[in-house]
Amino acid sequence: MSAKRLFSAICILGTAAFAVDDAPISCKVTSYWVFNADEEEINLWSTMVPMKDLGGKTIASVPKDVAERISMEGTGFLPTSPQFVEPDSLGGALLNLANDAGWPDSRFMKLNKSKYPWGLSGRTDALVPWWTVAVDPSRFPLGSKIYVPAFDGFELPEWMPNKEGKLVHDGFFYCGDISWSFEGDHIDVFTGDYGSYTMVEEFLAGQSEVLVYNKGNIDPVYTPKTNHLLDQKIEAEDYALVGNVDLTPGSSTQLYRNDDVDVFYSSDSDNGFMVGYIEKGEKLSYTFTTTKPVQINPQFRVATNKTGTAITLQLDNNSALAPFELPFTGGWDQWTTTSAPSIDIPTAGKHTLSITFNSSDFNFNWLMLNSTGTAIETPTKISKSLGTVTLQEQMLSVSASQPIAAIAVYDFHGRVVEQVSSKLDQEQAISLSNLARGTYIVRVQLQSGASFAKEILLR
Repeated sequence: MSAKRLFSAICILGTAAFAVDDAPISCKVTSYWVFNADEEEINLWSTMVPMKDLGGKTIASVPKDVAERISMEGTGFLPTSPQFVEPDSLGGALLNLANDAGWPDSRFMKLNKSKYPWGLSGRTDALVPWWTVAVDPSRFPLGSKIYVPAFDGFELPEWMPNKEGKLVHDGFFYCGDISWSFEGDHIDVFTGDYGSYTMVEEFLAGQSEVLVYNKGNIDPVYTPKTNHLLDQKIEAEDYALVGNVDLTPGSSTQLYRNDDVDVFYSSDSDNGFMVGYIEKGEKLSYTFTTTKPVQINPQFRVATNKTGTAITLQLDNNSALAPFELPFTGGWDQWTTTSAPSIDIPTAGKHTLSITFNSSDFNFNWLMLNSTGTAIETPTKISKSLGTVTLQEQMLSVSASQPIAAIAVYDFHGRVVEQVSSKLDQEQAISLSNLARGTYIVRVQLQSGASFAKEILLR
C-alpha cells in the first residue's frame, strides 16, 4: 500500500503549485508542543504557585516548574494527581497562555479539550499538529501558507490520521500562530507532543535553518468527493459544493477544505477527519446516486457530551423530515453509530440528502446510507386499473380490482404507522384518527403480487 501524503493527496498540492522563480527565504526552524506534566520530566516538588486568568483570578495552583513550562510552550496539561494540583477537580485540565507578558506575569485560560485538543493559537485558531507554525506576523502574514522543501517527504508519527498506510508530509504549513519569543525569519513548527518534537530534531540532524517559500494566500486545489454511492461510508468532510450553511465565518483549522466548515483530525478509531464546532442552524448536504428506487437506512457516527442533540434530514427538495435525536455518547471523543428512520428513494438517479443541525456542540465523523429494500412506488407511477385510494376527513377508503393482501400507511420517515393484513376485501375502510396531521403514503399490496400507492394529506 503506497504512503499517503498529508495534504497533497487531500488538496493536490505540491512544488508545481507555484512558479519556479519564487525566491525562498532562509529561516531558522524550531518546534514546540503541548506540555504534559504526567509524561515529561519535570520537578513536581517545586513550590506551589497560582496560575491566574486575565482577570487575576486563580484557575489552579500547581508546582512552579509546571506553570513555567506551560508559560513557555503556550499550552499544557496539568498533573492528574491531586497531590500536585489544587483544586484536584482540575487534574489533567488543558490550560493555554492568554498573554505575552512572560512568567511570572503570564496569564492563562482553561480550554475545552474536545474543541481544542492541542490548544489555541495566538490568532484563536485551533492548533493542528504538523500544519500550524508560529511566525512573526510582520514577516509571514497570519493565515498564509508556506512551503518548506526540507519537510517534503518527512514520515509523520503513527498517531496521525492514517487511512492509506503511513503518512508523509508534503512540506506545506499554515501560519496560524504568533511567536512571542522571536522575530524575523524564523518558523516554529507545532508537533503536537514531545515525542514528535524529538522526531524533528533527529530528522533535521543539527540543521538549524531551512528554505521557506512564502506562498501568501495560495489556496489548495481540492476536488471533494461530491457524488457518493449507497452502502459505502461517506466522510463528513466530503459534503457537496453547494447546499451547505455555516454560521461562523472562516474555518478554525484550514484543514482539508477551503471554506467556513470546521474540519479537524478525528479522535475516532478510523483516524482521518471529522466536522466539529457545529452550531445550531448549520447544514451540510451530500449527493448520492441510486440505480433504482430503494429504501435507505441512514447511519451517523457522532460524539457528544450533551443530551438532546438532534438533526433534521431532507431528501432533495421534499419537505423536511421530523427531527431525529442523537444519543448521548459520554464525551466529545466517545463515538457511537446511530441509525435514523428509513427513507424511501422513489426514483433512480442523483439525489441530495441535507442534514440540518438542530443543536450545537457535537462532532460528526461519517454517515452511511444503507440500502434496506425496495422503495414505495411514487404516486405518479400508480396504475389506476389496480385500484383507488381516497380520504374523507380521517377515514381512508381503498378500492382494488383484485383481492387485497395488505395495506400499510407510511410517514415520511418511511416508518409504518398503520397496517392491516388480515380479513381484507376488495373494498376496505381504515380510520386514521390516531395519526397526526401531515403527509403520508398509502401502499396497497394485492394477493397477485402487484401493488399501488398514493400520497395523502391528513389535515
